[in-house]
Amino acid sequence: MKLKFVMLLSALLVLAACNSGSSSSENHLNSLVEANPEVKSEVEKLSKEFRDELSAPDMESIPFEAEEVTATAQTKLEPNDVTLIYSKGNEQLSLMQRDVKGKEVSFGKTDVELENDIRASFNDWESISELTWMSENGNVMFGLRSVVPRNGNDEPMTKEELVNVANSIIDQRK
Repeated sequence: MKLKFVMLLSALLVLAACNSGSSSSENHLNSLVEANPEVKSEVEKLSKEFRDELSAPDMESIPFEAEEVTATAQTKLEPNDVTLIYSKGNEQLSLMQRDVKGKEVSFGKTDVELENDIRASFNDWESISELTWMSENGNVMFGLRSVVPRNGNDEPMTKEELVNVANSIIDQRK
């Protein structure tokens, strides 16, 4: 009896460890859509094929606790895209995802390495920092942009912070 209990407990621990390890590949967009009807409405405007390519960052990877998440889908012009905006007070992080399947895309020097050997371009201006990269399959162009108000003393997110958010998105696609 004691041996059966130990075996059952061991099996449960193995299952729990396997389950907790799979969370990094969970698409955080699904939970965002379920929790936010406005985001769901915007995402549903996009084709199913493009929706299947979309992702959202792990909320823990964002260096501030977002109080609001909004979405805007652009479907009137080609290529279609969706922008998710995470905000708290004056802090704002936007994630643009553009459907570029079958299109030629270039965005300058790729000077940052992300997960899975993906190369990204980083740009930094006075009140904006931006990281842009392509999905592994080349179907989606991602753009992360951190913005702070021009009259504020805050700085936009650092390159390292944007890379951390980008890697949380890429990790979901493994």
